[in-house]
Amino acid sequence: MPIIDTMTFLHYIASIMEGVAMLVCRVCKQVFDFSFFSKDSRRPNGFRSACKACSAKEFQRYRSSPAYVERLAQQKRARAQEKKENPVARWAAMAIGNARKRAKENGLEFSISKEWLVAHAPKTCPLLEIALDYGATASVPASASIDRVDSAGGYTPTNCKIISFKANRIKTNATVAELQLLAKNIETY
Repeated sequence: MPIIDTMTFLHYIASIMEGVAMLVCRVCKQVFDFSFFSKDSRRPNGFRSACKACSAKEFQRYRSSPAYVERLAQQKRARAQEKKENPVARWAAMAIGNARKRAKENGLEFSISKEWLVAHAPKTCPLLEIALDYGATASVPASASIDRVDSAGGYTPTNCKIISFKANRIKTNATVAELQLLAKNIETY
């Protein structure tokens, strides 16, 4: 049980008697209402035991600790090694996260997986017939990208293909008829 001063304890008791929900921060021993605490579903009352300000200070101390810095460095080395050993799997992990985020933002169905992407990853772009680059760190024309065949549809196995970033940009929301017209007119442009 944290040791708090008499005034803080009396303030806490008064708030309980008035029906105002208050908590005592385990770090600074101050009494605050629930809005000063971050939610934590693992705790019985549903809130962290330290107020937001004290939690931020604790995290700053933790982030500067050698153990935290080393853990981040190990994670970075592991990602670099995975990218070197299996660039398709590393690309799929990043692509699936970005696609899931876009699907959520746009209210689209999402049912593809990292495993599906790896299993359906071609070596060349089926539209432009260029070698796909799964190891690029930025979007370059040959970078692999997830294409929704029907732009109005979601990220489902029947609606998704892996093509080059350049091909994906070219087709964006264009219809087949628009692309055919473009191809016809580009020669005389």
